[in-house]
Amino acid sequence: MSVVALIACACGPTAQAIRPTLPPRSIPPADESLQPGDSVSAGQSVAPAASGTIPPGGIGQPIAGFAQGNAYEVTDATTTPAGGLVAVGFAGTGEGYYGLHRGVVWTSPDGQTWQQTMDPALLDVSPTYVLASGDSVYLFGEYESCSNLTEDECPDDPNTGTVLFRSTSGGPWEQVAQTTDIIQASFEGVATWNSSIVAWGSAADDNSTTTLWTSADALTWHATSDLAGLDPVDAVTTGGPGLIAFGSKFDDAIHDAQLVGATSTDGTHFTSTTVPPVTAGTVTGIAPGPGGYAAVGWAASEDEPSLGLTVFSPDGSTWTETTASDASFDNALVNDVHATANEYVAVGSTLGDDDMELQTGRVWVSGDGQSWRSLGDLGGQYNQYGASVLAPSGLYVFNTYEEDVDEEDVSDVKSTIYGWFVPNDHLTP
Repeated sequence: MSVVALIACACGPTAQAIRPTLPPRSIPPADESLQPGDSVSAGQSVAPAASGTIPPGGIGQPIAGFAQGNAYEVTDATTTPAGGLVAVGFAGTGEGYYGLHRGVVWTSPDGQTWQQTMDPALLDVSPTYVLASGDSVYLFGEYESCSNLTEDECPDDPNTGTVLFRSTSGGPWEQVAQTTDIIQASFEGVATWNSSIVAWGSAADDNSTTTLWTSADALTWHATSDLAGLDPVDAVTTGGPGLIAFGSKFDDAIHDAQLVGATSTDGTHFTSTTVPPVTAGTVTGIAPGPGGYAAVGWAASEDEPSLGLTVFSPDGSTWTETTASDASFDNALVNDVHATANEYVAVGSTLGDDDMELQTGRVWVSGDGQSWRSLGDLGGQYNQYGASVLAPSGLYVFNTYEEDVDEEDVSDVKSTIYGWFVPNDHLTP
């Protein structure tokens, strides 16, 4: 079955490089798209998803054509070169949320009509990131041979760890073979850089060294830890002289972490940039847009549980902290930022007054990346942020409300995925 029907054909990696390296799958895949209420497998014993009622939208419209099926969460989403959308997440394999997972993929040509599939290659894989590069879509995830339920009796498995799949020309997901140092590394974010892929996270060494990798083909990776003090790296994007990165480093003088920025022309050596002195701050997303680069995240506050953080730079080298004209960054987290030729759009939430695990989705807009205002709340509350993507038709946001339950001595998580859409004509700065 087609995975990404809107991607043009092109030559991919060699047959020797793309090959199944994981053990044979024990549960057969579904041959047709899943519908709400369908079981994940014949052995499914724990109901993975609760079909909760989607609350009324605020500024967001519920995506009527998005079916949760048996999935627990959406973990990432992206656009394709032809303007379609791909979202990824995971479902169970019969043991519930705490058992082994299998990858779920949703595709849509227009953001309103979605098709859900479970490819056999994604059994025992929990997808974490998805991105489009050139004519292909890449899915990153974690492969596990044992779950939390069986970890005490789990033998060592050299395949356990980071896995990467590629779909070309709408074809099935094919696993791209990786070396041991990549399998055992931890990718904490991915991005595209021209025709290359960038990943960052922790290396497979005794110190879990903060590392950034670049690859032109998703097969051979170049690693660097020359990151101008970023430890960890939190966000990377294409821009400035080549790459722009944000992270933090611990400052012994104040016994806390300080915001750090850096740029690189070659993806190997990074040079520090000038950033505002933000203590306990995290940048989670960066986007190039009209007039420069906007970065978003959150920072600690003595008066609020969290403060939305935004910074701006015309060139990626010198950054200044920016504000919301309506004070809507109070008690807020900002997860993602997107940009068009005319504006920036940020997605995040405000925290619940009584239960800070509960969040209410919120969208902000800015014409220049320096002065922001809130468009309002998406609708409903959630406790697991999923992903957002800005497509030609508008903004799509996925989040999940999850609840631990015990049924006949079996622990599981009931989840309801919310998909929200805000059309472009409502995203006015």
